[in-house]
Order: sequence, then structure tokens, then C-alpha cells
Amino acid sequence: MDEPNEAELGERIVRGDWDAWDAFYDAYATRLWRYTARIVGRNHADVHDIVQNTFVEAARSAHRYDANRGTLDNWIWGIAAHQIQRHFRSQSRSELLARAVVDGGTRTADLRRLLENPELCPDEAYERVETCQTVRQTLASILPDYARLLIAKYLDNETTIHIAELTGQSSDAVTSKLARARRAFREKFMQLAGEVSETSIHAKVTEDHERA
Repeated sequence: MDEPNEAELGERIVRGDWDAWDAFYDAYATRLWRYTARIVGRNHADVHDIVQNTFVEAARSAHRYDANRGTLDNWIWGIAAHQIQRHFRSQSRSELLARAVVDGGTRTADLRRLLENPELCPDEAYERVETCQTVRQTLASILPDYARLLIAKYLDNETTIHIAELTGQSSDAVTSKLARARRAFREKFMQLAGEVSETSIHAKVTEDHERA
């Protein structure tokens, strides 16, 4: 969506124009669905709830939208990111891992490429799924712009040139932002991976103690 149309749409949404809301939904619903599914998995109910809650929260807070503080695009993606984070916080790690297994391995091969370090992905099936869940939580935790960029580049296999065309940025700008996104991803991933490791060790010790 180009800036003039986005600015006008934002003004109409703040005024409560229902036609504007229809246009807003049409512009973002499919992209929000795909983005959410990339992060939380293919569970239809989860994705549906997150996308629905995103639009509900957007409607509730529309009167506070200020174009001077950010674009309409950044506003809705920020709301979506918050809803995805709430989704992860609301479930235990065992529940998330169970869903990941049902999800068929969560495209492990594709998600692995984000890490750019095969040593971080053990061969054991359970640990692969656990790693993928950590990747997903990492994507949900970093800036939405970074997550969308990484998904476009490494999961949707978009070229840097195409991403630049889609976002209205130069190829150099996209390349630079990708570097920052990868750095942010690695830092957050290592933090979450460390937390997962500690949790797994604690669970193992507890299990051994109960068996003794």
C-alpha cells in the first residue's frame, strides 16, 4: 500500500469509517494470516484466534492511532506481534512442543536455515522440534519488521531485490536491515535456547528423582 493511500485510510479508520475498515481488512487479512501461520504453525484455530484478536484490538485502539508516531502498516503488524507473543506466553512449553509434533515437524529444514549454524540443530527428532519451537518464539520476540524480513527471505525464498520492490526500499537498505535482523535473531535465539536448556535439565533431574 503506497503512503498517500495508507495515510488517507488511517484517517478514515480513526473517524470510524466502515468502508475504510473493509478496505483495511482486505489489505491485511491474508498477509496477517500467512505471517501468523509462519510463526505459530499451521494449527487453524490458533492462527484464526490470533488474526481475529489482532483486528479486534485494532478496532478497540483505532481512536488512538497517530500517523505521526508511525505508519498504519507498522501499527497493525505491531498489534499482531503482541497477540503472537501472548499466544506463546499463554501455553506451557510441553503444549507448544506437542503442537509442533502434530504440525509435522514445522518445516524443520526451512526453519533451520535461519540459524545459519547446523551445530545448533541436533539430529534427534524431539530436539529438532524443540529447536523449531525456539525459532518460532524467537521470531515472535524480535521486532515485527525483522521477523517479516527474515520470513520473506528465508522461508518464502524471496530475493533481496523483490523484497526491496515490495517494501519500497533500496536493495542496499534491505541488505543492511537483513544483517541487523539476523543479529537480533541470533542474540534472542541464544537467550531462549539457554532458557530451554535449563528447563530441560531441570525436567530431567526431576524425572530421574521421581523414578528413584
